[in-house]
Amino acid sequence: MAWPPEPNNRISPSSPDRADRAGGGTDNRADNRAGQQAGDQADEAGDLADALARFAADARVDHQVAERRRAHWRARQAEEATTFAGLLANLAEIGQPIVLRDRSGGTHRGVLAVVGTDAVALTQPGRRLSLVALDHIVSLDSAQGQSLRGDRPVEGERPSLRHLLAELAQDQPDVALTLAGNTTLHGRLLWVGEDVAAVAMPPAHPGQTSTSGTPDWAPRCTYVRLSSVAVASFSVSG
Repeated sequence: MAWPPEPNNRISPSSPDRADRAGGGTDNRADNRAGQQAGDQADEAGDLADALARFAADARVDHQVAERRRAHWRARQAEEATTFAGLLANLAEIGQPIVLRDRSGGTHRGVLAVVGTDAVALTQPGRRLSLVALDHIVSLDSAQGQSLRGDRPVEGERPSLRHLLAELAQDQPDVALTLAGNTTLHGRLLWVGEDVAAVAMPPAHPGQTSTSGTPDWAPRCTYVRLSSVAVASFSVSG
């Protein structure tokens, strides 16, 4: 009696099941390689981003250092180019109170109203106005401190002390003139010429008569050389 042949359960290489299993292994290996490549690319991108961030940070630091150096250089340039007239012009624009000290030891507090060619006009408390000759000023104090510079040219037409006095003389105001040598005259400013000013003075000794027979109470007129005027102070009316 012949036995029936045993069933052949082996799958031939060409069978669909074997092909599917073989294909599945190949796909898994390809997926692994693709995942590894993607991971490597991600790591490379992260390294590049970190490098760019470091480069940007270094560039910002370099820019800040360069900007500080430029600012320091500009400040030095402004300091070296500063003039006294430039300082005065900047203070006149700011409009803050200052203190001027003169050669005779006097102080003048107020706000700069005009910066002229050879004098400044200072408005002061108590409705007063003082003209101070630039050559008579030895120093000034300002609340601006070290931030103040005067490296710019003083532009525009600038009046002289003579022009300022002549403008005020139109009203013949009372004036106190401080002259070279610290002499002070009190009178009324009558008129201003090219290099001289006429000041009406009060009587030297009212009610008395001099030995020459001329009444000392008679009004006097004093002629002052403008080059000798250090300070002219006025009371401002109105």
